[in-house]
Amino acid sequence: MKKVVALAIGIGLILTAIAQAGDMTGAQLKKAFTGTSMTFTGKSGNGTSVYNADGSASIVFKGKPSKGKWRVKGSSICTT
Repeated sequence: MKKVVALAIGIGLILTAIAQAGDMTGAQLKKAFTGTSMTFTGKSGNGTSVYNADGSASIVFKGKPSKGKWRVKGSSICTT
């Protein structure tokens, strides 16, 4: 479970960096990420995350499902 949390934090940092690199407003970010899925690969394994319209995030890491939350704060994406 700690790996999933660390992974979610890592994804959040990546998304924040992507968001800050562009000139997207909070509303544009929310629209862009709602309903999208991302596949990730790392040294500890791979998985997929889906960012739902209700602010929940569904993560599958090494075949194990997990839940999280996401939101837009200003012009950044925050995940927990």
